[in-house]
Amino acid sequence: MLKRFLLVIFIFTAVFSLSANDKHSLSVDYVSQYVWRGINVMPDDVAAIQPSYTYNFDNKWYLNFWSSFALEQRDLYKDADELDFKLGYIFNKGEAIQVECAYMVILFCSVDHFTVKDSTTNAAYVKVTANDLALTPSFAVHYDFNRGSGAYFELAVNKAFKLNRSIGLNLFSSIGYNYKQFIDTQGFSDIVAGVSLPINLKKLSITPFVKYIYSPLDAIRAMNGGEKDDFMFGITLQII
Repeated sequence: MLKRFLLVIFIFTAVFSLSANDKHSLSVDYVSQYVWRGINVMPDDVAAIQPSYTYNFDNKWYLNFWSSFALEQRDLYKDADELDFKLGYIFNKGEAIQVECAYMVILFCSVDHFTVKDSTTNAAYVKVTANDLALTPSFAVHYDFNRGSGAYFELAVNKAFKLNRSIGLNLFSSIGYNYKQFIDTQGFSDIVAGVSLPINLKKLSITPFVKYIYSPLDAIRAMNGGEKDDFMFGITLQII
């Protein structure tokens, strides 16, 4: 039932986006496992599908709908399904600096007894990106107001190369610091290094990627069944 529902939504939104203008953006990720800030959300390395739709009101304001659904062991992991609503604002200072602010409402939409208090959470973040350096660094601060009730800080760098007219190569890395967000302690929670290969066709971008994730924090390792590191891979399909 879930797969049929996702297929219908994907086809409908894809057709709508193709017939619309650049105010609409649609993408779908397949990931071998859902790792969020060092936490393996489904510890049995269960794959997930993660559709995303964005409507741009103008060059600054946007509305995004993002979701994640387990593709295996539904009886065990359906409670990890997410539906996120995000309202964001982007400010550019010339071509050098970009500041993004957003507020999110996150619903754990497949739990058996859904309540607003226990099955949703609210979060906000601010992200600053420097676009005019050899590497593209960014720094983000995230805060969860409800279930997570804590802060997360992320420093990231990205380097994009163009191999030819249609194929690129992106190298990226990040380090995250968790201050009591879904855990009772604080510390460096995840170190990530990865590579992606965007391939642009006429109306579709196909981007395979792979990530290595290392978790220095004992509290995160405990949530991951004692595992200190992991590899994940995936592929992104995006209508362009």
